[in-house]
Amino acid sequence: MAQIKRKKVSTAAASKQKKSLFKNKKFWIISSIVAAIVIAAAIVIPIVVINANNSDSTETDYFEKGTVYQYQSKDVTFTKGNCDGIIMHTNDMDNESEEGFATYQKHIFYFAFDLSTFYPDTTNDTDDEKKYNSVHKEALDSLKKLQYSIDEYNKAIKNDDNSENDDEVAYLYIVDLGKGSNSLAVSTTYSSYFGGTGAETFIFGYIAGVDKLKKTFEYDDKDYSIFTTDMNEFNTTVCDEAIQFMNAHNFKLSE
Repeated sequence: MAQIKRKKVSTAAASKQKKSLFKNKKFWIISSIVAAIVIAAAIVIPIVVINANNSDSTETDYFEKGTVYQYQSKDVTFTKGNCDGIIMHTNDMDNESEEGFATYQKHIFYFAFDLSTFYPDTTNDTDDEKKYNSVHKEALDSLKKLQYSIDEYNKAIKNDDNSENDDEVAYLYIVDLGKGSNSLAVSTTYSSYFGGTGAETFIFGYIAGVDKLKKTFEYDDKDYSIFTTDMNEFNTTVCDEAIQFMNAHNFKLSE
């Protein structure tokens, strides 16, 4: 009967085959390169992540919830809003339900700007000294005055003897155009609410509830503006005219 013959390999030969891999120069060169790449990645990736997080954290949010300013020795705080939320507040159909009375708002002012480029002071670091914008500083001061005036206006309405006018209170929303879908506030999509044409970087205006955007009002046979896409104009005239509008009687809104 035929036999299958197996060729014997000596233990010494097998040992030489195993050791030959570790004596191979190419093996050690490739291994060294791979190890160097792994170590470098382990060092670099965490640094990049940390720096990315730090770059976001250095931005100052001047309208952050809980931030308190002073105007006429009174505390002033701001409310951020998004364009979709503001539009929701103009839906008076909700007034048919008990919950709706807290939703519908008849008088809405809004200040819309990319807050990542809002530099009203230079208190943070040396870079801010280059970015500081005096118009932004004046805008923050104007907003303090406007919010204070709204607070006083609302207080007078809520504390009078007529409970039927409690829904006449006013609201001011700060809209960050650099967040989420808020850029739509300056687009034609919501132009009937915010007045945008797609070319603006800033808008201040007034929404009369279901009647939507109103840009001017007439009082004592004079026309006043409550809408602007120029922040300097907001500081010099429109902010004061918005305050006058709140306290005026027998005024007429633009159609």
